[in-house]
Amino acid sequence: MLVLIWAAHNGFFRRYGLQDTRTVVLNSVLLFVVLFYVYPLKFLFTVFVNQFLGVGAEPEMHAAMIQGGGELASLMMIYGLGFVAVFACLALLYAHAWGRRDALDLDAVERVDVRIWCRHYLIFVAVGLLSIGLAAAHVGLRFGLPGFAYVLLGPLCWWNGEVGARRRRALGGR
Repeated sequence: MLVLIWAAHNGFFRRYGLQDTRTVVLNSVLLFVVLFYVYPLKFLFTVFVNQFLGVGAEPEMHAAMIQGGGELASLMMIYGLGFVAVFACLALLYAHAWGRRDALDLDAVERVDVRIWCRHYLIFVAVGLLSIGLAAAHVGLRFGLPGFAYVLLGPLCWWNGEVGARRRRALGGR
């Protein structure tokens, strides 16, 4: 997950290279969130491995920690909040690039790309919010529905890519 976040971060700065105050603030918030996102992600992964695959030391301890639906819901909401915060920062960076499109001298295809990437990360935010909502409402916790909500990323991102590809082709871009 950290490598994917780094790749998204790197992709933005290689494309646009913005260095204004808003970009620095958004980038700082992103880095801060990533630092605090690592622990819940590690804990959630450890619980998953220990509880569902039966590996690792003390699986009973981790299972006991999330026995009640409230604890699991809280864990899923914490994970979801970190997920939403990371991808909201990336969406805001792309929205900022869109706002600076004239200063960046973006051509028509590059303008479509900015919108595709912004929408891409907003899809991540929406799915994360859906997961948080399911966990907060205790919907499907027993079956892991808040976690399975993230499966929606595949079809929604595919749809976004297809819409973007059509728009790029209409402009004569690859």
